[in-house]
Amino acid sequence: MFNTAKSDTENEFQYLWRLGQAKDSGVLDIDWNGIAFLMNKYCGDPDKPYSEAAYRKPYQMAKKFIEFGVFNNLNEDEYFKELQLQKQELEKERVKVRDERNELRRILREEARKESYREQILRIISESQNSPLEYDKEKKFSGVLKADNDLLISFFDVHTGIESKNFWNNFDQNILKDRINKYLDKILEIQLRHGSENAYIVLSELTSGLIHVTLRIENNQDLIEQFLCITNYISEFLYELSYHFNNVNVYVAPGN
Repeated sequence: MFNTAKSDTENEFQYLWRLGQAKDSGVLDIDWNGIAFLMNKYCGDPDKPYSEAAYRKPYQMAKKFIEFGVFNNLNEDEYFKELQLQKQELEKERVKVRDERNELRRILREEARKESYREQILRIISESQNSPLEYDKEKKFSGVLKADNDLLISFFDVHTGIESKNFWNNFDQNILKDRINKYLDKILEIQLRHGSENAYIVLSELTSGLIHVTLRIENNQDLIEQFLCITNYISEFLYELSYHFNNVNVYVAPGN
C-alpha cells in the first residue's frame, strides 16, 4: 500500500516528486487537487493553501528536464558534481568580468592622469619666462679648424632640481648654472689649446627625478620644472659651443 504521508527524510520537492510519480504510474489513484491537499497538509500552511497548479507545474517542468536529458541520467553524486562544475565555471566568468572591469578602470585612470599631466606641462611651459635664443652669426669662428682631434664632452649626473645645503655640499639652481659656465670655460680652454675641430656631447641623467625618497625630500622643483630648467641651460651651453666648433653633435644616453 502506498504511503501518502511525508517521511522525515524527505524534503518538500522529494515528497512532491514521489507523489507525482505514484500518480503517473497508477500506484496512487489521485488527481492534482488531491496531491495539493497532501502537499498543503504536510509542507504548506493549511490556513493559506496553494492551488493544485502550484504543485503540478513544477512537477511537470521537472519531468521535462529529465525526459530531455538535462541531467544526463546522472546519479545523485554525479548530479552534485555537475552542479559544482557549473558553479565553478560561473565563478570563472564572474572573475573575468571583474578583471575586465578593473582593467577598464585602470586604463581610464591612466588616461585621466595623462590628460592632467599634459595640461600641467602646457601650463608650466606657457608660464615659463624663458625666451628663444637668437644666433649671432658675427660671433661664429670664421677661421679654419683642421685638426687631428675632436672633443668628447660628457654632461652627466646634473641633478637639476635638487637644493641642498650641508657640511659636504651646497647646491641649487644658481650654483648649477655657475658650474655649467665654469665647465664651458674649461672646454673652450682645451679646445683652444688643441684646436679641436668638432664637439661630441653626450647627455644623460639631467634631472633629479623622483626615484629615491631622499631625492623627493631634497627636490626644490617638480619634474616638469626640472626639465624646463635644464633644457634652458643646455640650450645656452650648446649655443655658446656652436660658435667655436665646426660641428656640435649631441647624443642622449638613457640613465637610471
